Amino acid sequence: MKGRKLTFEERVTWKENTKKEILKILDGGAWRFREDIVRELLVDEGGFADQKRRLTIAAFRGLVGDGIIESKGGKVRLKRAKE
Repeated sequence: MKGRKLTFEERVTWKENTKKEILKILDGGAWRFREDIVRELLVDEGGFADQKRRLTIAAFRGLVGDGIIESKGGKVRLKRAKE
């Protein structure tokens, strides 16, 4: 039996809030495993785990695409400013 899907507004809200949380977690500048961050963000989230997991990974891709974070071999970190 299929459960209900997240609404468009719920998906947008989750993705934007997740981007903010990812940036807070990566604030130290060290490389972190993406999968560890995904697990950390989904620990107490109750239902919709599969949908929220996909949205969280999409948030990572969006931040990489915007040039805010860099990804290498399953690890991510904030991009350093060019001097």
